[in-house]
Amino acid sequence: MTSADHDASVGRYEAKTSRLRSVWANPLLWTLQGWLAMFYVAAGYAKLTEPRELLIALLSWPTYAPPVLVTVVGWAELLLAVLLLSPLLSWRFGRPAMFGSALAITVSAAVMALIHGASLQPGHVVTNLILMALGIGVIVGRQAHPPPAVRPDAALPR
Repeated sequence: MTSADHDASVGRYEAKTSRLRSVWANPLLWTLQGWLAMFYVAAGYAKLTEPRELLIALLSWPTYAPPVLVTVVGWAELLLAVLLLSPLLSWRFGRPAMFGSALAITVSAAVMALIHGASLQPGHVVTNLILMALGIGVIVGRQAHPPPAVRPDAALPR
């Protein structure tokens, strides 16, 4: 076996293992995005529909925020959930929206972890740390495992 044959063989092996990683990574990433979207739809819907007294009892931060801010946060959470799943409609246009949404979710979860920490609510802090981890997982995972049409090695023979 010549050096060129060996290099070609290694290249084919790396392409196959990359595809294999993408086979499990894509469903895992969609699952993470689905969980995040479901959480943010529920959280946003609650902020838009539940009485203020219940939100204060559950979250405490609405005590210090005007009602309009709670409503804006609710609409923002719904928008983030939709944008997180936007690649389902168009990967070309939805991918940047998905990355922006995942980044906004990660940053908002970090801010809320600090706010809940200051309010001595450890359960909410843990929840926000999990949301941060999921957001980071989506960002890193989608960067490392783009869909076949976006990957530069997509034209390689199978």
